[in-house]
Parts: sequence; structure tokens; C-alpha cells
Amino acid sequence: DERKWVPLQQKNIDFGGGFERVCMLVQKKSDIFESDIYMPIIDKVSELCGKPYKNSGVDNEFTAAFRVIADHGRAATFILADGVSPSNKDQGYILRRFIRRLVRFGRKLGIEMMFTKEVAARVLDVLAHAYPHLEDQRAVVLEKIHQEELAFNATLAKGLRELSKLQA
Repeated sequence: DERKWVPLQQKNIDFGGGFERVCMLVQKKSDIFESDIYMPIIDKVSELCGKPYKNSGVDNEFTAAFRVIADHGRAATFILADGVSPSNKDQGYILRRFIRRLVRFGRKLGIEMMFTKEVAARVLDVLAHAYPHLEDQRAVVLEKIHQEELAFNATLAKGLRELSKLQA
């Protein structure tokens, strides 16, 4: 076996900053969700639910739900734009879980109407200039996220009907 350590030509260090953390620091924000990557999405969610992300800069009982919706909405939008469809296996299953968790946290904020399409549209509006493939896939992304929300709402409604039968 001739394995041996060889110095790399480029000596780089991953300091663990991550893109979002670097944006947060450069923009002098107190959390990544206040950066210009996430704040337009959070503002849209606030508009939809009528609740504040924070109270005078301090986390409140809604803050965590806003963060889940912004993060999962962004992730689902990118995954859909990359050609993955919601399914029960592999990447499609992860995508389905993201969208369904997004819907559940929307309900925690009191959003009862269909809203994932609006969240995805805001992600597209904010990030398509930096990721042109997002704009190219806009129609597909919006249709697929909407269809998965419809399917999940039907599943929830069916489950609630079954539960009420058991309780009767």
C-alpha cells in the first residue's frame, strides 16, 4: 500500500463560517435570518400570518416557526429548481418532508390558506439574480410546491376525518 500524506498545492482552511453566517456578519445582523437572504421571505410570512418575527429585536413565540418556514422554503425551492419532484424515496422524500414541515409550521402561525407558492415566489424573487436557473424553473417550482401542499392538505383532512370517527 503506497498511501502517504502529500501537502496540497492550495492550503485553505474551512473556518466553518458558511455563506449565511458571512452575510450576517458583513451586514451587521444579529442572526442569519435578518440578512438580506432571509428577511424578505420572513417579511412575506409576517404579511401572510399577521404576526411579528421578533418583538423589538427579541425572539418571541413565533420566531422559530418563521425560521423553519424561511429555511425550508428556500431549500425546497432550490431542490425543485434542480429538477427533483416530491416522492417517497431519495431526494424526493427529503423534499416532501421539507414542504410538509413548511406547511405544518405555517399552520402554527395561523396560516390556513395555501401559502407555499407565495413563499417560493419570494425566494425566487430574492435569489434568482444570483442563481439564474431559479428563474428558468419558476413555473415548475411554483406548480410543484403548490401541488405538494394540496396533496398534504388532503392527507391531513382525511386523517382528521378518520380521527373524528374514532372519537365519535
